[in-house]
Amino acid sequence: MAPFSGFNVRRLCLLLLCLAVSSAVFQPKIHAAEIEQRLPNSSSNAALHYQRALLFLAEVDPGKRKQLEKPIWEIVTPKTSEQETKAIDDLLIAARHAIRAGLIGAAQANADFGANMSEYSVGTVLPHVGPMQDLAKLIALYGMQKEAEGDWQESAQVYLDLIRMGQHMGQQTTLAESIEGVRILETGYHALASWAVHSPDTQLIKEVRSLLGAIAPNPLTPATAIGYEAALVDLRLNRLQDAFPDGNWAEMMLSVIEGRPEKQDPASIEAFVKSEAAKRGVPTSVFDSKSSFDEFIEKLRSVNAQYYEATLNSLALPTEKSITVGEQTYQKFAPQLLRLGDPGTLNPGQIAAYFASHQAEHQLADLVLALSANKQGDLFPKDLSKVANDFGGKLSPSPTESGKLTYKVSPDQKGFRISYLGTKIGGVEIPEISFEYGGGGASK
Repeated sequence: MAPFSGFNVRRLCLLLLCLAVSSAVFQPKIHAAEIEQRLPNSSSNAALHYQRALLFLAEVDPGKRKQLEKPIWEIVTPKTSEQETKAIDDLLIAARHAIRAGLIGAAQANADFGANMSEYSVGTVLPHVGPMQDLAKLIALYGMQKEAEGDWQESAQVYLDLIRMGQHMGQQTTLAESIEGVRILETGYHALASWAVHSPDTQLIKEVRSLLGAIAPNPLTPATAIGYEAALVDLRLNRLQDAFPDGNWAEMMLSVIEGRPEKQDPASIEAFVKSEAAKRGVPTSVFDSKSSFDEFIEKLRSVNAQYYEATLNSLALPTEKSITVGEQTYQKFAPQLLRLGDPGTLNPGQIAAYFASHQAEHQLADLVLALSANKQGDLFPKDLSKVANDFGGKLSPSPTESGKLTYKVSPDQKGFRISYLGTKIGGVEIPEISFEYGGGGASK
């Protein structure tokens, strides 16, 4: 048989065909497109963007940043001059990178500033707390610039982002961060309410109000932060107990004392700390031995546990009762507590009053948006009954029984003043929370 006949020939043809196909498939092609290096996505942790924004803001000329020392309603007023407006514009240009980073952060779902609780327990400074308020006011000014340009949708988005920033701060683990969150929200609520009274688009106002309800459906509460503070105090006591007498116990105590010794050597620090502790009722014999120090710490641990339990219980009560019981709780425990800093720092009555004011601000912003969504042209409703349907037929009650809600519209219906009246409960004062719009100008 011929070598290339029959099955052998067919097999050879098939082999040649496979080689041809394989050559076509695996032959490298030269073309313009190239495989590119993938770029990382933006971090989903809002805190990283906020920290970057704060670094950018710190690089801005201090003279320009000085404007941010005032509340937002004092930076922009009906009397703001052209020179002041130009100064604001200059600040926004200089701080544009901070604004961008801050808004990227506000677009994220969660924020974790990475505070090490074990370090915080011995006096860690939280460097982001104060500057975050400056960043919030900067972003509010950016929104107001967009508003002045007539970009109602973009400016509203900026204000909603600002409120999300406040939510991020308010949901952190320390009371200092929670309080800063309230301050940021105060800026955001004012900016959004001011936007609403000026906006000509009532349908957009309604949409923004719905989004506000989704972003910040409820006021912040201090309960979670107080729970963490209780755990931190216990951790601090553990660290202090372990460090005495041969460790850095004196430095640990010094970190929460306002004053400082003249000399920074260990002996001078110990003497200063003992002197300061004695001024606050701590017997000098406590430092005589390890056993006496341990006994003192255990007593202090028991008192603190009872105090924080009573504090959390008081904060769960209705506002006026919470303030009253909180004051009583503090008066009962204050003499027994070791206070090396401000003796009123954790007064639960004051904390309850502060967050009651925050609740009033939260409700007032919602009311202003509802009033603005129901205006006819430039005319606001004559009374609050016109917006009651937006609240299910009944307006939200005042955070306190005596903090009456008042609404007064101007004779031409182009302006109004709405407020929760201030009140005093025991020794604690709750200030009036108000919003006023004169028609045509800036609100306050």
